[in-house]
Amino acid sequence: FPEDVFHFPYLQKFHFAIFLRESGQEQELELKFPKTNWSGPLKSLQVSSPYLQELPDSIGNLRSLEILDLSHSNLRRPTPVSLGNLTQLEYLDLSHNNLSGPIPWSVFNLTQVQFLDFSKNKLEGSLPSQVSGLSQLSILLFDHNFLSGRVPTWLFSLPSLVKLMLNNNKLNGNFELDKLSERSKLEQLSLSDNALSSFTSASNANYSLPNLEDMFLKLKSLETLYLHNSPLSVSDNSNLSVVLPHLDTLWLSSCNITEFSNFLTMQESLTYLDISNNSIQGQITQKENNWKSYLQYLDLSNNFLTALKYYPWKNIRFLKLGSNLLEGPLLVPPISTTVFSISKNRLNGEIPSSICNLVDSEFGVLLDLAHNNLSGAIPKCLGLRNIFILDLQMNRFHGNIPDFCVEENYRLQTLNLNNNDFDGSLPESLANCVDLEVLNLGNNKINDIFPHWLGNLPRLQVLALRSNYFHGQITHFENESHFSTLRILDLSHNKFSGFLPTTYFTSFQGMMSLADVQMGYIGAEDTYYRVSVAVTMKGVDIELEKILT
Repeated sequence: FPEDVFHFPYLQKFHFAIFLRESGQEQELELKFPKTNWSGPLKSLQVSSPYLQELPDSIGNLRSLEILDLSHSNLRRPTPVSLGNLTQLEYLDLSHNNLSGPIPWSVFNLTQVQFLDFSKNKLEGSLPSQVSGLSQLSILLFDHNFLSGRVPTWLFSLPSLVKLMLNNNKLNGNFELDKLSERSKLEQLSLSDNALSSFTSASNANYSLPNLEDMFLKLKSLETLYLHNSPLSVSDNSNLSVVLPHLDTLWLSSCNITEFSNFLTMQESLTYLDISNNSIQGQITQKENNWKSYLQYLDLSNNFLTALKYYPWKNIRFLKLGSNLLEGPLLVPPISTTVFSISKNRLNGEIPSSICNLVDSEFGVLLDLAHNNLSGAIPKCLGLRNIFILDLQMNRFHGNIPDFCVEENYRLQTLNLNNNDFDGSLPESLANCVDLEVLNLGNNKINDIFPHWLGNLPRLQVLALRSNYFHGQITHFENESHFSTLRILDLSHNKFSGFLPTTYFTSFQGMMSLADVQMGYIGAEDTYYRVSVAVTMKGVDIELEKILT
């Protein structure tokens, strides 16, 4: 930067951004601040550049600075202690860099700062045991670093703090409950993905969250709490039923929970609850569960539930029950449900026709019933409704595949009927599923010729027809497209004959032209479902649990 920039006598704002050039034109560039003494009335300095590597100590001379935003740059060296000289600073954002070393404790003495973000760096060391500033601080973000040591209790005494994110660090040791302040305004708290061992108080020397309500009783303003992936155990050893009146979101995945405690079921404002990957056992019945909340999102996957006889969540929209031990017939969820996953259980019997009541919604519906013992025919109504993902693989369904997309349909994206007992021919109405990306019909008894008419689907990326009774020549017609977007085509273990038409090979642009394709996974835009497929590579069957775009 020209040194004069920081000497203009009236300059109050300096904003600068530079982004990576086009692929193949990068150069070894480094953008540097001048290291001479800075001066002037500058109040706002915002720079974003992948070429910016160092913040000099002279930054501390800009004593009028109120906003300093150097996020999403490439700062690599330790943070200068001189930041503590910026006594007028209200907003400090150094997130998404490569800052290393300890946090300069001088920033904790800033009296005017309201926003402090050091997230997604490589900071090490511990947080100070006490501070003298931060009385105006409302948002403090230190997540995704390598911070260690205990969580200092002064964090919960800051009078203006509403959001505290300390997740994805190496914080450890005990947490002293007695020092929580009843004056706390904290609304969002994340301590997940750390190594916290237990929470202690004077009355109970060491308890691993046996009474979660006691811990947060003083945090009456709490709206969001993240504790997932922490080695904590949560049980309910008391009859206390503390209600946090504003608690909306609670993440307790992988916390060794063994039962539905009063704390979980009594939160009337709770709409989002994740208690997946725990050890919750038993049944869900109308008699045993008295849920007070109006949950819209519930993740109970990867537990040890054995029976589901009742849905106490009448407003549920996203319900995940996969990877449990559920037995018996399929119980259709409330009609408000738009995402329903109950795969990898032990369900049997047929799909009730009442499941079609779900898909009358204007929103597309995701149904994942894979890896069970369900049987019978698919209800015909499923093929005519607003389903965008239907996964029935690894069951015992039989009969003809019903018509899908009888009229042109922009909903259906994934249809997975792999490993069932379907027979007959393919319904040509599938050609109307213009948004279809994945069609997996492998390991059935389908008896038909090659479905060349699917080649016109503009988004089809996976077509798996393996292990069926497809026969005849693999034909194509000049007036058709030829699967130009395919990533995977599996025709193995059928009864095809004749020559392979070279027209298809020269048309597989989706397997050739990757310059404009962003790296990711098919279906990754939807966090509730990932597309999988079995393929054979060099004679070995491999299950691709995620499919690269």
